[in-house]
Amino acid sequence: MEGSIWRIDGQDQGIPTRIFIQPAATSRALHLMCLFEFKQSSDSNCDEATFTSTKFRSTILRVLENWATRMSSTTTSLTDLTIGSRLMVSGQPDGACSNMNVYLSPNFELQRRYLSLDNLAAIWGGRVDIPPCTEFDQLISLYRLDENVSVVSSENTLWQGPAIFKGCTKGIARMYHEIRLLLQLPPHANIVSKPIFLVTRAERGCDKPIVCGYIIPYFDGGTLEALINRTSWAEISQRQRLKWSRQILSALRHILERGHTYYSELKPDNILLSHGGEMVLTDFEQSGNWAHWFPPPIAEPPFHSPGYYPHRSFATVVEENEEVIAWHESSINPSKMVAGIHYSNRAAGYWKDFGLSSAYQQENYMVYLFAKILWCIFEWQTHRDSRLWKVGIGSSEADGPGADKKNGLFPAFVGQRTPQQIQHWIWLATRDSPGWEDKQCNCAIVQMEWEICGDSGAAFAVSQSPENIIGISRPSLEQLEKVLESIECETK
Repeated sequence: MEGSIWRIDGQDQGIPTRIFIQPAATSRALHLMCLFEFKQSSDSNCDEATFTSTKFRSTILRVLENWATRMSSTTTSLTDLTIGSRLMVSGQPDGACSNMNVYLSPNFELQRRYLSLDNLAAIWGGRVDIPPCTEFDQLISLYRLDENVSVVSSENTLWQGPAIFKGCTKGIARMYHEIRLLLQLPPHANIVSKPIFLVTRAERGCDKPIVCGYIIPYFDGGTLEALINRTSWAEISQRQRLKWSRQILSALRHILERGHTYYSELKPDNILLSHGGEMVLTDFEQSGNWAHWFPPPIAEPPFHSPGYYPHRSFATVVEENEEVIAWHESSINPSKMVAGIHYSNRAAGYWKDFGLSSAYQQENYMVYLFAKILWCIFEWQTHRDSRLWKVGIGSSEADGPGADKKNGLFPAFVGQRTPQQIQHWIWLATRDSPGWEDKQCNCAIVQMEWEICGDSGAAFAVSQSPENIIGISRPSLEQLEKVLESIECETK
């Protein structure tokens, strides 16, 4: 809306009722968010299209404009807010602006957990080389990429062109953990570089400037997910897919073998493309992944999903517990405001499923994630969400015409997009995924101990009885690298 003191910087891809906003009068990357708690009238048509429409966005800008007009010195006070503060809007999405209420929710939870550079240096005990600092007020926000990340430039020309500012809207301990991990991890061509600057800010109530984020180089190639969404499968050669797969695998082995740590965030929107078209892993908070990307038992469905009620009609459960489920999902439910964790320099991070696992288990989990990335690369799918969790395994809706062609259901294979050998290794690494149900390898097995399947390259432990075939545990990253290397040689 022209002349507004606000601008909309984007929208959460997973939750359309969360919109990224920015006061137009300031160029600071405050990472503010507007959340909506709507009471839908019986005759209103409220779906994702409602929240992404130009009309709705114009309405929201008018609502915020009216609210700001009623408040004194709103623009000035907003520039002093803690990063990640929120504006809560309640009402009906198709109602009049005057019927919507706006509440400012400062991010006090984050403010209480910030640490100064001196505090961080003392906690790290000289085990990392701390990069130079730049002040938050010297950053100019160009546009927002997601909840925690903005593309910025520098007022004092510390660097040329755009760069990435990663801040934090919740869970400050994870961000400090990521900074330390990146500073300690040995460099690798396919892993994001160490922070080139730490970002400090004078925060109300803090004696010293606090560390509120860091700066890394900007990647103009975007993410793998964005590339999948804007191109067709035919535009990418198999040789290129194999090259990308080996680059990602090389980075994973480097993390395990040289970094002596793990990577739990492997998914298409955390893989960047460099200017030269190389794959680069980012996001090292070690805070987990989308639930449908993890193997059982890590991937437990939430209580309000079909998988939580295997013996009852999901529609019946929803009807009987409508108010309970609505409150559980409410953005203003205090239990949804996740309490922050005080940073304590934990070696393995703050996500217990990975952090408390052995090195062998961590590699197993990473193999599972890598197999899903292989499927995304060769089938050219984003696998952003699992519709099975929404409609239930076996539902006719799961494979219906409404399925997004770029968000197909794992592990569907289209024609010969994925080479047969890679198909089988994907199965071998993810065969405990609910998506496979009772599907097995169709390759012929010869009665030999640790027989190698000629079609797939997979190894099996075979007993005296051909009916009693026991698959080995997930292949190692080293085994997968040899398979990809072999296939790449065959394509030259």
